[in-house]
Amino acid sequence: DDSPHLSYAWRDNFCERRGFPVAQCPSGIGHQGQDIRPAGCKLAPGTERCEQHGDILAVRDGMILRSPKQEAAFLFVNTANEHIRFRYLHMSPRQMDADSLLSGRRVSEGEVIGEVGNFSMKANGTSYHLHFDVQVPTKQGWVFVNPYMTLVSAYERAIGARGSELADPI
Repeated sequence: DDSPHLSYAWRDNFCERRGFPVAQCPSGIGHQGQDIRPAGCKLAPGTERCEQHGDILAVRDGMILRSPKQEAAFLFVNTANEHIRFRYLHMSPRQMDADSLLSGRRVSEGEVIGEVGNFSMKANGTSYHLHFDVQVPTKQGWVFVNPYMTLVSAYERAIGARGSELADPI
Protein backbone atom coordinates (compact mmCIF):
# COMPACT_ATOMS: atom_id res chain seq x y z
CA ASP A 1 0.00 0.00 0.00
CA ASP A 2 1.52 3.35 -1.01
CA SER A 3 -0.78 5.60 1.01
CA PRO A 4 1.30 8.15 2.98
CA HIS A 5 -0.05 7.15 6.39
CA LEU A 6 1.37 3.66 5.86
CA SER A 7 4.86 4.79 4.85
CA TYR A 8 7.69 4.98 7.36
CA ALA A 9 8.55 8.65 7.76
CA TRP A 10 12.17 7.90 8.57
CA ARG A 11 15.17 5.90 7.46
CA ASP A 12 17.78 4.11 9.53
CA ASN A 13 20.41 6.71 10.44
CA PHE A 14 21.90 5.09 13.55
CA CYS A 15 25.41 4.76 12.09
CA GLU A 16 25.51 8.10 10.25
CA ARG A 17 28.92 9.62 10.81
CA ARG A 18 28.66 11.75 13.94
CA GLY A 19 31.03 12.30 16.83
CA PHE A 20 29.44 9.89 19.32
CA PRO A 21 30.91 6.53 20.32
CA VAL A 22 28.77 3.65 18.99
CA ALA A 23 30.53 0.30 19.17
CA GLN A 24 27.95 -1.40 16.91
CA CYS A 25 28.82 0.89 13.96
CA PRO A 26 31.67 -0.12 11.62
CA SER A 27 33.60 3.12 12.27
CA GLY A 28 33.02 2.95 16.05
CA ILE A 29 31.23 6.29 15.96
CA GLY A 30 27.73 7.17 14.91
CA HIS A 31 24.50 8.93 15.70
CA GLN A 32 23.29 6.88 18.72
CA GLY A 33 19.66 7.18 17.66
CA GLN A 34 17.09 7.91 14.99
CA ASP A 35 16.13 11.35 13.66
CA ILE A 36 12.51 11.56 12.55
CA ARG A 37 10.81 14.45 10.80
CA PRO A 38 7.06 14.76 11.28
CA ALA A 39 5.04 12.74 8.77
CA GLY A 40 4.08 15.00 5.91
CA CYS A 41 6.78 17.51 6.84
CA LYS A 42 6.62 20.30 4.27
CA LEU A 43 9.70 22.47 4.56
CA ALA A 44 9.03 26.17 4.83
CA PRO A 45 10.56 27.95 1.80
CA GLY A 46 14.31 28.47 2.20
CA THR A 47 14.51 26.68 5.57
CA GLU A 48 14.85 23.30 7.20
CA ARG A 49 11.74 24.00 9.28
CA CYS A 50 8.52 22.06 8.95
CA GLU A 51 5.39 24.10 8.40
CA GLN A 52 3.44 21.78 10.70
CA HIS A 53 4.39 19.91 13.82
CA GLY A 54 3.67 16.28 14.63
CA ASP A 55 2.58 14.50 17.77
CA ILE A 56 5.06 12.25 19.53
CA LEU A 57 3.69 9.01 20.92
CA ALA A 58 4.96 6.78 23.71
CA VAL A 59 6.54 3.78 22.03
CA ARG A 60 5.72 1.55 25.04
CA ASP A 61 4.01 1.53 28.42
CA GLY A 62 6.38 2.97 31.00
CA MET A 63 7.34 5.76 33.36
CA ILE A 64 8.68 9.21 32.45
CA LEU A 65 11.91 10.69 33.79
CA ARG A 66 12.01 14.44 33.08
CA SER A 67 12.43 17.70 34.97
CA PRO A 68 10.61 20.94 34.14
CA LYS A 69 12.04 23.01 31.25
CA GLN A 70 13.97 20.05 29.79
CA GLU A 71 13.63 19.37 26.04
CA ALA A 72 14.31 15.68 26.60
CA ALA A 73 12.26 12.95 28.21
CA PHE A 74 13.19 9.40 29.11
CA LEU A 75 10.58 6.65 29.01
CA PHE A 76 11.62 3.76 31.26
CA VAL A 77 10.30 0.22 30.96
CA ASN A 78 11.27 -1.78 34.04
CA THR A 79 9.44 -5.09 34.34
CA ALA A 80 10.38 -8.58 35.46
CA ASN A 81 11.13 -9.47 31.83
CA GLU A 82 12.47 -6.22 30.42
CA HIS A 83 14.69 -3.29 31.34
CA ILE A 84 15.09 -0.61 28.67
CA ARG A 85 14.91 3.15 28.31
CA PHE A 86 13.85 5.32 25.40
CA ARG A 87 15.01 8.92 25.03
CA TYR A 88 13.10 11.60 23.12
CA LEU A 89 15.01 14.84 22.28
CA HIS A 90 14.22 18.25 20.74
CA MET A 91 10.66 18.38 22.05
CA SER A 92 9.03 21.64 23.16
CA PRO A 93 9.72 22.07 26.90
CA ARG A 94 6.85 24.55 27.29
CA GLN A 95 4.36 22.07 25.82
CA MET A 96 5.62 19.17 27.94
CA ASP A 97 5.46 21.34 31.08
CA ALA A 98 1.88 22.39 30.22
CA ASP A 99 0.99 18.71 29.76
CA SER A 100 2.66 17.76 33.09
CA LEU A 101 5.04 15.34 31.37
CA LEU A 102 7.30 15.08 34.41
CA SER A 103 9.16 12.43 36.37
CA GLY A 104 6.97 9.70 37.81
CA ARG A 105 4.16 10.02 35.29
CA ARG A 106 3.06 6.70 33.84
CA VAL A 107 2.25 6.67 30.13
CA SER A 108 0.69 4.08 27.85
CA GLU A 109 1.90 2.91 24.47
CA GLY A 110 0.43 5.19 21.80
CA GLU A 111 -0.30 8.05 24.21
CA VAL A 112 0.68 11.52 22.95
CA ILE A 113 3.60 12.68 25.09
CA GLY A 114 4.77 15.72 23.15
CA GLU A 115 5.16 17.54 19.90
CA VAL A 116 8.06 17.57 17.45
CA GLY A 117 10.15 20.62 18.21
CA ASN A 118 13.28 22.46 17.19
CA PHE A 119 14.95 22.73 20.57
CA SER A 120 18.64 22.12 21.12
CA MET A 121 19.45 24.09 24.26
CA LYS A 122 17.08 26.82 22.96
CA ALA A 123 14.21 27.36 20.54
CA ASN A 124 15.33 27.24 16.89
CA GLY A 125 18.50 25.40 17.96
CA THR A 126 17.95 22.70 15.34
CA SER A 127 15.58 21.76 12.53
CA TYR A 128 12.14 20.37 13.40
CA HIS A 129 12.65 16.69 14.16
CA LEU A 130 12.58 14.15 16.94
CA HIS A 131 15.75 12.39 18.02
CA PHE A 132 14.73 9.00 19.42
CA ASP A 133 17.14 6.52 20.95
CA VAL A 134 17.05 3.22 22.80
CA GLN A 135 19.37 2.23 25.63
CA VAL A 136 19.78 -1.09 27.40
CA PRO A 137 21.59 -1.72 30.69
CA THR A 138 24.84 -3.68 30.70
CA LYS A 139 27.57 -4.30 33.27
CA GLN A 140 29.38 -1.28 31.78
CA GLY A 141 26.33 0.99 31.99
CA TRP A 142 23.62 2.00 29.52
CA VAL A 143 24.43 1.14 25.88
CA PHE A 144 22.77 2.64 22.80
CA VAL A 145 21.17 0.14 20.43
CA ASN A 146 19.69 0.77 17.00
CA PRO A 147 16.04 1.83 17.47
CA TYR A 148 14.95 1.40 13.85
CA MET A 149 13.05 -1.90 14.13
CA THR A 150 11.54 -0.85 17.49
CA LEU A 151 10.06 2.17 15.71
CA VAL A 152 8.84 0.12 12.75
CA SER A 153 7.17 -2.37 15.09
CA ALA A 154 5.50 0.32 17.24
CA TYR A 155 4.31 2.17 14.14
CA GLU A 156 2.78 -0.94 12.62
CA ARG A 157 0.99 -1.72 15.91
CA ALA A 158 -0.31 1.87 16.01
CA ILE A 159 -1.73 1.76 12.48
CA GLY A 160 -2.85 -1.87 12.69
CA ALA A 161 -1.16 -2.70 9.39
CA ARG A 162 2.16 -3.23 7.67
CA GLY A 163 3.98 -0.14 6.48
CA SER A 164 6.02 0.24 3.33
CA GLU A 165 9.48 1.65 2.81
CA LEU A 166 9.83 5.07 1.25
CA ALA A 167 12.14 5.25 -1.75
CA ASP A 168 15.29 7.31 -1.25
CA PRO A 169 15.00 10.70 -2.96
CA ILE A 170 17.05 10.96 -6.11
